Amino acid sequence: MQRYRSRVRFIVVTDALEDEIVAFFEKQPFLYEQARLDPAAGQRAFGVGYPRHVVITPDGVVVFSQAGGSKERAKDLETVLTTLLNR
Repeated sequence: MQRYRSRVRFIVVTDALEDEIVAFFEKQPFLYEQARLDPAAGQRAFGVGYPRHVVITPDGVVVFSQAGGSKERAKDLETVLTTLLNR
């Protein structure tokens, strides 16, 4: 997703505790902004399943929402981003 960074704002949202987040990012660096939600708020906002990938247009419309991490999910996300950015 690095190639989209100049045109897309990527934000990681998690309900993990701060010490868990620090430990995770020491092993797996992310270049995204990070936000923490309490678990109940996270489930209300995003449902069950992590990671959850959500694409929101500048006018606030959710055009993509999928849970899980895999190469297929990454391809799906890239297809959505490419389509939106090439409009």
